[in-house]
Amino acid sequence: MDCSERVNLGKSLAEPPRHSIQISGTPWGCRACAYGFGLTVFRSLLLFGPETVRDPKIFLFDEPLSNLDAKLRVDMRAEIKKLHHRLGTTIIYVTHDQIEAMTLGNRIAVMKEGDVVQLGTPKEVYSDPVNRYVAEFTGSPTMNFIPTNVESQEGGFVLRLTPKGQSPIMIPAPDFLNGHEGKEVTLGLRPEQITNLPQWSDAVGVHAIDIEVEVTEPTGPDTLVYTEINGVSVISRSHPENVVEDGATMPLSLSMCSLTRKPGSESAKTRLP
Repeated sequence: MDCSERVNLGKSLAEPPRHSIQISGTPWGCRACAYGFGLTVFRSLLLFGPETVRDPKIFLFDEPLSNLDAKLRVDMRAEIKKLHHRLGTTIIYVTHDQIEAMTLGNRIAVMKEGDVVQLGTPKEVYSDPVNRYVAEFTGSPTMNFIPTNVESQEGGFVLRLTPKGQSPIMIPAPDFLNGHEGKEVTLGLRPEQITNLPQWSDAVGVHAIDIEVEVTEPTGPDTLVYTEINGVSVISRSHPENVVEDGATMPLSLSMCSLTRKPGSESAKTRLP
């Protein structure tokens, strides 16, 4: 069996190769076609290929994509996922890249100092992080953390938010903060929970807020808007067609629908069995 059969390149080798490279140091001493892959990637495929025919019970990947450029990393993530679907073999994938963890994992174990802080599906880890440490790991940009205080107001409890250059606004506090008047809390909101999408304006649990735009970062499908609330930097993920110039005032909608009470970073940790 030659290299092409080992890495299952199949019919692609029927076409004239763009690059022909000598793979030295392999046990087969053969020639192989790179087809635009980086040499590092192709060597990884050659090393991985023989293991698939041994029918292992589990694979361990230790940051296999860390040395690739952005485009190759995206391409190889897709190839690894296709390979996993085809083989059906368990893969333990070690990475510091939260995008790789979210896109490749069926379940994610977020670890800190040797302990598992949270174990769950990508949706659970992203939407319901157990504490601030996990919330900061997932999402790009990361979650906004806004310090505020629980205040008593006629009719209930509120949170005071003061955007830079604007008057303070009072947001109804979640029910789990009832009776915590005077307590300092941290409000965690994803950038997509602070947005300018018009369909949000009349939704339940959504509140209007005017902010002063400090800096914008167009990304194509959306624009990241930087502002300041309660003295800390806050990022909004907004629709690009409704974003104003830097320094101008812009209306946003702030969603409080999915808030839950979470412990701080000192919460209990769990050891894997």
